[in-house]
Amino acid sequence: MTKHSTRRTPTDRRRDGGGAVVPMAERLLLSEPEVAALSGVSRHTVRRWKAAGLLRTVELPFGMRRNLYRRADVEAFLARARDRA
Repeated sequence: MTKHSTRRTPTDRRRDGGGAVVPMAERLLLSEPEVAALSGVSRHTVRRWKAAGLLRTVELPFGMRRNLYRRADVEAFLARARDRA
């Protein structure tokens, strides 16, 4: 049996609990690749921003580890960065 994997891209759509498709533009939480795509940088740059304290991840319940970012935080950070440029 061969294992087939499909790679998700930041432009993929996720389904909500009811099966409806939720486009990236309407999500409240973004993954690291989605933040990179939204800001036009690499995932490594997003990780550097996080390490520098410029972006914070969301803490999930029960100690789950996943790098999710609030869309509002990312958009505010990008707006500040544009204003400085």
